[in-house]
Amino acid sequence: ELRRNGTPEIVFGGVVLAVVGIDYYLQQRNDQQRSKMIRQFEEEVKQDEEVSRKEERELINNNGGAAMKPKFQCVVRVVPQQFDGHKCLTNLKVGDVVNVLQEGVGPDN
Repeated sequence: ELRRNGTPEIVFGGVVLAVVGIDYYLQQRNDQQRSKMIRQFEEEVKQDEEVSRKEERELINNNGGAAMKPKFQCVVRVVPQQFDGHKCLTNLKVGDVVNVLQEGVGPDN
């Protein structure tokens, strides 16, 4: 009698619909969490850039870094096409001489 009126098909369709709904909800929640993490990361990067810019302004205001004595001089042998980060040497050409004020700085240190 249950097979004639379509009850199994209705139950199966309801279960499939429930599973699809739950999957959709979980995907939306996952997307929201990912977006929140990305926003937090972007905020941290902005704060780090602001601190770096402030330190750079302070260094420039101290006689353009003249207060620091250079450790040694180097000749630029290669200029990479793209520097990573917001603190880098700009307007350099191969053969330019630069003063090294501090060693061991960069993203790995």
